[in-house]
Amino acid sequence: MLKAAILSISLLTIMASAAISPALGIIAAAFPHADAMLIRLIVTLPSMTIIPASLMSARLTRVMKKRTILFIGLVLYMAGGVGGGLVSSMDLILVMRGILGIGVGLLMPVSTALVSDFFKGDEAAKMTGWVTASNNLGGIIAVILSGWLASFCWRYSFFVYFLALVAAVFVVFFLPEPERQALRQKTDDKLPPVTYLAAGAAFAMMTVFYVLPTNIALFIKESGLGNAKTAGLALALVTGFAFVSGSLFSKTQGHLRHLMATVQMSLMAAGFFLLSGNPSLPLVFLAVSLIGASFGNLYPMILLLVVHGVPRAQNTKAMAVVSIFLFSGQFFSPLFFGALEHLAPNPGIPVIFVTAAGLSGGAALLFLVKAFRDTRSAVAGDRPQHP
Repeated sequence: MLKAAILSISLLTIMASAAISPALGIIAAAFPHADAMLIRLIVTLPSMTIIPASLMSARLTRVMKKRTILFIGLVLYMAGGVGGGLVSSMDLILVMRGILGIGVGLLMPVSTALVSDFFKGDEAAKMTGWVTASNNLGGIIAVILSGWLASFCWRYSFFVYFLALVAAVFVVFFLPEPERQALRQKTDDKLPPVTYLAAGAAFAMMTVFYVLPTNIALFIKESGLGNAKTAGLALALVTGFAFVSGSLFSKTQGHLRHLMATVQMSLMAAGFFLLSGNPSLPLVFLAVSLIGASFGNLYPMILLLVVHGVPRAQNTKAMAVVSIFLFSGQFFSPLFFGALEHLAPNPGIPVIFVTAAGLSGGAALLFLVKAFRDTRSAVAGDRPQHP
């Protein structure tokens, strides 16, 4: 039940802002004078308030119990999430999305640090994979419910954030407070370089991956391939395949070893390439499945760098740094790809997808070169720094 309690919080975090994605087309219709970038901000704005809240979360662990921080985060999460459906202007919707982000920012560093608080070694690696799987299981539930609720009224789609009540029950009854003796070491010590390696990787991965939740609903609508329910199903496939790959992460890493990152980035590149060619609906579903499977393995790879490379006393602080860069990537994604789209001769969402495919493919080639060098070093008896 301890594992269930930790995973119940993980249900709410990574895909929290994307949960509303299937309803973007209907929200855009409800606010016809709102710019497309403003509509996309409904998904990405929480990322910016997550950043200061994540820093605050790491500092609060010095003076408050982690359970208390989690409760505060859950209250803000539900208030901001559900509140988006109770207001009547775009400005107020964005304010509520900001409150949602504060809740996520308080929850995420603490929830991910709980893995190293309670688990070690192989058990920590397995639990890290399950955290990612849980992130995406929450996404599956949220996007399906959101798309279905949006078919009745765009306001109802925000009610998916009542899922926070489930996590609150598990935290109350099954999550003990971690022992504080692990925090005797000064948390103000300089973080190891691996923290910033993980943070940079999180930023780059999320910048490319978030092309999907910020564009897929609009793409499906513009292409005449379906409605909010269709978009919800597509996003459910993303999170569904991420759930499966995350739950199998430990085994997959054991088989692929040095080629793990290369294979995952290749899957992401293939998915975005399929989307860029005006595909049929079955090909859209195949493409988003490939991207989801890739994400489900890339994210725990990043978390493990922190779990294994950062002292336990600094773990919450390190996870806060990674969270900041992760959600900065979410916010930066539509700005970066939107700017590139306008520079293209024929602007449109397919241009965004083909750019994401090119960046993913380039990263796959770089990882392949690194895997080749690491393999040669291993044969020569040298241990790679980051297998």
